[in-house]
Amino acid sequence: MTPRRKPDPWWPRTSSSLTPVSGATFFNRPNSPTNTIISDLIDQDCAAITGVILTEILMGFKRDPQAEWVGSSLRGLLWIEPTWSESSGAAAIGRKLRSRGHALALADLTSAAVVLERNLMLATSDPHFDLIEGIRRFEVTG
Repeated sequence: MTPRRKPDPWWPRTSSSLTPVSGATFFNRPNSPTNTIISDLIDQDCAAITGVILTEILMGFKRDPQAEWVGSSLRGLLWIEPTWSESSGAAAIGRKLRSRGHALALADLTSAAVVLERNLMLATSDPHFDLIEGIRRFEVTG
């Protein structure tokens, strides 16, 4: 089974979300407020993932069977392939942040660029996304 791809015209730009989560955030803190939001988005078929986020998640596991199980669980998420514009936008965000003394991982820069260009909301507890102007995040309380 391959990840589901939905064409951009179908994508409900104002109500969907991209969920860049790390293994530590999503899998090691099952009762966290962010995890609750992400789980709800997955249940509502409103969560999406990019290849670089999938790679980041799967790299967090020490054993192949764990990574394979999680990878098969994530196959049902909507799949977003970053465009040329989003990839170059990620680089621009990275250069701007680096000039201010902040270095973010490629996965985070790519997520930010995709979220900004597609007008999506981000479900994450990572505070460094606050450094990026225009990112809309789900309100996490508790």
